[in-house]
This record gives sequence, structure tokens and C-alpha cells, in this order.
Amino acid sequence: MTVSLENRLLVRRISGILLLVALLSVIVIYHFTYRSTDQKERERAQVMLRRLYDLEMAYRSERGTYLRIDRETNGELLRLDSGAGKYAYRVEVAGDAFAAIAEADLDGDGQSEIWRVDQDGPDPVRVQG
Repeated sequence: MTVSLENRLLVRRISGILLLVALLSVIVIYHFTYRSTDQKERERAQVMLRRLYDLEMAYRSERGTYLRIDRETNGELLRLDSGAGKYAYRVEVAGDAFAAIAEADLDGDGQSEIWRVDQDGPDPVRVQG
């Protein structure tokens, strides 16, 4: 049984189309799953801020007040000096409120990117950058 020239050309065209679809699929999957270093840093900062929120809520339920946290006074509590990442963390307390802040200059342009969470909810909000 011989395969006609038309059938061979059809098989080649279909193979080419399938190869192109596969290549485009790989590119799309890579595009939607790749995270840059800055994106990873932001995600790490958001996780840390959520943990600080949980810590503050637990501390308040035990002691009736919020805990001020920074590198100088009690940063060893969270190992703020030896933690991975580019963000610097602190918790400011004023009366019956707190704000946990993550700050970093990710691109080195002198402008800090600041994320914040407070007593109103655990979801970090970008306030600058």
C-alpha cells in the first residue's frame, strides 16, 4: 500500500500544527507559573505580616495590649536580624492600635516599597511603592 503525496503533506501539516500548539502551550504555562525574585520577596513579606498579625492578636488576648517589635528592642523574638529576605519589619503600637510594617527597596532606586497590616484585618496592604 503506497501513501499518496497528498496524504504525506497532510500528515506533515498536522504534525507542524501540533508542534506549534505544544510550543505555545509550554510558553503560556511558563509565563503564568514563573515568579520573579521581587514577586517571591513580596509574597514572603505578606506571609510575615500575616504572622505578625496573628502574634499581635494572640498577645493582646493574653495581655490586653499589643507588643511593639523592632530590631533594637526585641527583634530577636522573630529573628528580624537574621531573617531571609530584603524586607525590614517592625510593629508600631499606639494606644489601642498596632501597625506591622514591611519595608524594602527592591529595585535599588531609593524608593521603598511598604506593606502594612493592622488590627483591622490580616490582609497586607501596599501603602507605598
